[in-house]
Amino acid sequence: MLWACMSSSGVRNLHFIDEIMDKVIYKDILMQNLKQSAQKMGFQGSYTFQHDNDPKHTAQFVKTWLI
Repeated sequence: MLWACMSSSGVRNLHFIDEIMDKVIYKDILMQNLKQSAQKMGFQGSYTFQHDNDPKHTAQFVKTWLI
């Protein structure tokens, strides 16, 4: 499986996933890649991060970190 950060300015960090992903692994992927990818794409300050409604994406554990 692959996690990727993309926008109209292109694709940035790619993260390969070799295990069954749960909310803890998903949050770790975000911690390692999201902010760095946004900076590489030139996003300063705030931006909108979107993901689907998969339970691991909407877990309170992840939502709390995203705030």
